Amino acid sequence: MQYAEIARWFDALFQVLGLSISCWAYRVSRKVGYLIVAVYFFVATCSLTVIPKIRRVIYERQHPPTELSEEMNEKYAIELTALSHKYYPSHPPSAWLSISFPLGSILLVMGIWVLARQEPERSAAK
Repeated sequence: MQYAEIARWFDALFQVLGLSISCWAYRVSRKVGYLIVAVYFFVATCSLTVIPKIRRVIYERQHPPTELSEEMNEKYAIELTALSHKYYPSHPPSAWLSISFPLGSILLVMGIWVLARQEPERSAAK
């Protein structure tokens, strides 16, 4: 598994953690704000895990893959190699990879957790 894939699942893990803490905070304090934040985390979790797979399936159904003949594949490979040698004679350019760190999600989860811990419990208030 590559680092970008691990970082994507790391972000999804924090979204699920935020969803859990928001639900727990709502159960403790019964404030609607925590429920709204839980909905945010639910939508964020779905957008990172489920929605990309759904979009891929829809795209594959709308755009079926075209089969190229072996001759066309060979011509394409030759042209690609020629272009690569023309523009990059010594070596191909380095690939850049940006890995995002979910700092915003981490801070949001920590903030909700701190707020929820400071809330008095409903059962203690009765």
